[in-house]
Amino acid sequence: MERFRKSKVARVLRREQGQMLALFAASLVAICGFVGMSVDVGQLVVAATEAQKIADASALAASQDLPNTTTATSTANTYGTKNGSATLATTFEQSNTVVRVERPSTSTTHSSEYSE
Repeated sequence: MERFRKSKVARVLRREQGQMLALFAASLVAICGFVGMSVDVGQLVVAATEAQKIADASALAASQDLPNTTTATSTANTYGTKNGSATLATTFEQSNTVVRVERPSTSTTHSSEYSE
């Protein structure tokens, strides 16, 4: 009887049925991880694109008011606020003929530069 049990256990351990289930479960976890990571990276790209759009629109609007830096700064801030940015840094270069608008985001600063 003991011999019968050992041989039956050995046969069960040698069978390859059920391996597909283990491989499927392991690959399903990996696939879910990759999908989750791609969604997160996609959200980061969308946030960076939105920040760049805000900086571009604000700089373009401000460049219309150059060389008057006070009006240009006000216009850039107005466009930034309308498009969802709380903070914008507006600087002027080359004798007030170039405006640079920077919009800081969580990880990087997005800037745009336009001249009159």
